[in-house]
Amino acid sequence: MISARKLKTALKFDEPSSFWFSTWREALITGNGKIGASVLGGVRDESIMLTHQDLMWQGREEGLCDISDKIKTVRKLMFEGNYKQAEDVMQSALINKNYRPQAAYPLPLCDFKVTMPITKYVKDYMRVVNMENGEVSVVYKDGATKYDRSLFVSRENDYIVYEINKSGSALIDVSFSFDIHDRNCIRTKTAISKLPEGIMTKYERGYMYFSARNEKGGEFGAVARVIQYNGSQTVNNDGLTVNGASNVLVVMKTFVNSQREKEWRLITEELKGMKSTYDKLLKGHTAIHSKLFNQMEIDFDAQDRDVFDNELLKENRLNELTPALMEKLWAYGRYLFICATSNGGKILSPYGLWCGDYKAELASTNVATDLLLLYSHAYQGNLEELCVGIFNYYENILDDLRKNAIRLYGTRGIFIPSINSRGMGFPANVDNANLHFTGCAGIVSKMFYDYYLYTADKKFLKERALPFMKETLLFYEDFLKLNESGFYEISPSYSPNNTPLNYTGTDGKQTLDICENSTVDFAIVKQLLKDMIEGCTAAGVYKDEIAKWQDMLTKIPDYAINKDGAVSEYISDVFEDNYNSEYAPHLYPVFPAGEVNIASDADLKKAFLTAARKRLTSGMTSQSAPSIINLAMVFASLGDSEGAMECLNYIIKAFMMNNLVTMRNDFRGQGIGKNDFWATYSLQANMGFSAVIQRMILSSCDKNTVVIFPALPSELTKGSVKGFLMKEGVEADIVWDIKKGNVSVSLKAKKATKINVFFKEAKRVVKCTESVKQLEQGGVIVENIELKAGKSIQLDFKI
Repeated sequence: MISARKLKTALKFDEPSSFWFSTWREALITGNGKIGASVLGGVRDESIMLTHQDLMWQGREEGLCDISDKIKTVRKLMFEGNYKQAEDVMQSALINKNYRPQAAYPLPLCDFKVTMPITKYVKDYMRVVNMENGEVSVVYKDGATKYDRSLFVSRENDYIVYEINKSGSALIDVSFSFDIHDRNCIRTKTAISKLPEGIMTKYERGYMYFSARNEKGGEFGAVARVIQYNGSQTVNNDGLTVNGASNVLVVMKTFVNSQREKEWRLITEELKGMKSTYDKLLKGHTAIHSKLFNQMEIDFDAQDRDVFDNELLKENRLNELTPALMEKLWAYGRYLFICATSNGGKILSPYGLWCGDYKAELASTNVATDLLLLYSHAYQGNLEELCVGIFNYYENILDDLRKNAIRLYGTRGIFIPSINSRGMGFPANVDNANLHFTGCAGIVSKMFYDYYLYTADKKFLKERALPFMKETLLFYEDFLKLNESGFYEISPSYSPNNTPLNYTGTDGKQTLDICENSTVDFAIVKQLLKDMIEGCTAAGVYKDEIAKWQDMLTKIPDYAINKDGAVSEYISDVFEDNYNSEYAPHLYPVFPAGEVNIASDADLKKAFLTAARKRLTSGMTSQSAPSIINLAMVFASLGDSEGAMECLNYIIKAFMMNNLVTMRNDFRGQGIGKNDFWATYSLQANMGFSAVIQRMILSSCDKNTVVIFPALPSELTKGSVKGFLMKEGVEADIVWDIKKGNVSVSLKAKKATKINVFFKEAKRVVKCTESVKQLEQGGVIVENIELKAGKSIQLDFKI
């Protein structure tokens, strides 16, 4: 039964899902990191989509063949300027050897159907998600009786638990059934998907059963136990009906990739022995979920928290983003991440757990463009334990990644394709973009190293991060080549999802998926070398190789600046920046690398800000929700609060559905980004929204420096933050009141360390015994603060 304690962590809507012909998109969603549930919110006819992270289909996985002899041909053609000819060499070689894999799609497990008669029409309708415990409720009045239908997915035992309560004189009459997920969702942009086969349902007193199978014969399904208090049950071929009950409890459990008869029997036996009530089951789940959710808390002292959130969204679309919606969207990105993620061995998908299309577009996680945004808030948000699944996943497929390197490029080390086959490391397609971008292993290495920076876990650094990073560096040691000037050349190279202006077709469409010397490739190698040198020095390992890596750093060319003052996407005179492009991968030195930050040289910051602004203006009609939120992270990281807020406003005005979930493209024709009626589900912007808000309040511009309010928007005049995780394993709490000129910061370290605190807006520090330096450009820095393990210190600033 609904029990949201805090308005700022509850989402409340006064209408059901209303996304025509694809209602799952506006469902209220919950999950336990493995199993998802999407509540559409119908009153008489309710559908709840059930999903499972391991249920995939229509994929084709193959062992990678050896085409390493082709790299010489690619480089020769590129040296001669034959880029279009070079582009297809590797792809053609793989196809000629019959390597034609296909990335698998998420497969919806089933729909749980609920039918309840109504006497006339309902009043006081709302559907609510309590983000603190993952409980979703549909509440309404039918006549004088109030009904509350609530559901959660347990992190304790993988149960999907559903309860119907009522208050009033009327009793509960309800019918339940299972069915395959909405058949309308077979549509795709290019074709009609097939449906699962072997669909079976069975109903008997107290129990319901569902199963189907995918194209490879793997069976999946669910079992439900139905318990009513008072009243009676009847069963027929179409479902199970309860009449005259005062309360109804349904406990479901799913299975995938198994055998129907075995699972039906085992789950039935398990559910027969289940004695718990809804409240007891919820209590066990809440202890796990809420611990994660409440490890960090934000409070902007906002008004209008009790307004229905679809109305709050409407008001914000018409005007400007308010603190109330900022609070809720920060919490929502965090909530979705927790519900969709576990510390097992799976990578978060752009759809999370909640994919309702049978052949969903862009459902695979693209390492080059998706991965960092999906996890962008996790470290600062004190959810680092939910990132461990990434490391488990890549370590488990390390042998495949080594084969990629030797069979594609003839090198040692590892190569991670932008999209790899599920459960394998090989490329999931032969698209040129998937073959020519060599930076994905460096991106993943950055996530490994950042885990160490935020946790200060030396054991993880020594035993997991550095060995993985060394495998990545082995690839670059063989792959990078020196030019006549003594600097490295990267060929082939690629700037993900972009084509140079001078290779763009007359229709403006992308025509070239290869280049030389992309800025992002050099930025990734540069950051990897710096992290490796710093990490090995701290861990005392690979000492004999540090000098070699230091020498490699000297051979990385400087970033190029265009005539208009923007950092260039290519360190090459051959390729021209195309500002009318969706992605801005050359901003990698700002986010995620942090190489260029708020404390960097002013001219360098200006060059990166100019490049970001060019993408947001000249390239506006090409943008997507993920690309705009990426720009927001860049603006926030460089201290441009207005730019960051502009991006956040674009997200809510053009890309957000009425349940606050973001879509990839502008499906309403608002003139912001690409206009695409297909409305691809895309959680990257939800996760990134949380990250941007965090980055505006606090950041770590280097390993030992905490920056206070790097880009605090003017709207946030008062607030507090608890549980911010900073580098070196330092937790920070902040309380501020701009009108009174007071800011208080509390710092606590997991292990003894020294840090600096930089606050540009501060005039002075009150009663501080630490070393305080007033800066010529304004602000103060408190230097060499000694933090003892588990002990807190407090700094009070006047602004």
